[in-house]
Amino acid sequence: MSDVADEHEAIARVRAYAQERLPDYPTQELVAVRFAIGWTVFPWSGPQDITTLRCGQMIFLIGDSGQIMEGSGSRPPGERQAEFIRRYGGESRE
Repeated sequence: MSDVADEHEAIARVRAYAQERLPDYPTQELVAVRFAIGWTVFPWSGPQDITTLRCGQMIFLIGDSGQIMEGSGSRPPGERQAEFIRRYGGESRE
């Protein structure tokens, strides 16, 4: 896997991943929000939630290294990100 350069690349990689594995997942308008070692990517549903998740919504975390993990919007964001960091580690680019 190669490094993820920015939010646009994070979205493109998650879109390809989801289209291959989850054909019914909405991939037209995805949003990427930065966390310590990667991006949280989820469907955008309106200006009121550009950086927030709806409860129960499937999300993806993609690390700077390109590693992707599926998750649920019903868990607190910090919990998902902490789990990702525990699993995949790595250094922050920031």
